[in-house]
Amino acid sequence: MRQLTGDHLTDQQRQLISQTVGCCQQYSFQLCYEPGAPALTANGDSQAAVYRIFGDTAKGPTAVLVRTPGQGEMSNTIYIYLPTQREEKGDDTRQEETSAQ
Repeated sequence: MRQLTGDHLTDQQRQLISQTVGCCQQYSFQLCYEPGAPALTANGDSQAAVYRIFGDTAKGPTAVLVRTPGQGEMSNTIYIYLPTQREEKGDDTRQEETSAQ
């Protein structure tokens, strides 16, 4: 998990993902770097179930489990949104400007 996310998740966030992943099912992981990425939704599939594991894309790292039925099995994908460093710096700059006023 650390290699996949570049060590951008906390121990608690990694633990929440581990608790979500069952030992008898197969999961795929997808990294997203844009907050409005369609991958963080059910992609218009009315039978898909979306579960937020942690986070809020407006505030930082987020993990979402999307379960989609298909060919007799469930497809389980965990989408992990990581803000880019530029976004993180932009947030810090805005906070500094607000505190300076």
